[in-house]
Amino acid sequence: MELPEFEVLEAKITRVLERVETLKQENEELRRSLDALRAEYNEKAARLEEIELELAQAKSERQDVEKVETIRRKVSGLLDKLDKV
Repeated sequence: MELPEFEVLEAKITRVLERVETLKQENEELRRSLDALRAEYNEKAARLEEIELELAQAKSERQDVEKVETIRRKVSGLLDKLDKV
């Protein structure tokens, strides 16, 4: 192998090694970003679960209130009928 050919090969290998190093750094940055996004996702998923539970409780309470109001209306109607007797 002649010296110019060797120098060309050496330059190509150097560029490849530099590119590999750059890709390693980018990969590490992407891994950190992915870890941060996973943590954020887990926090939001936990908060969503809390909100869904609160919503279910609120719906249950609303149904209870509606039942009480229905009973009050019926009792009031019955009392009105009794008053007319």
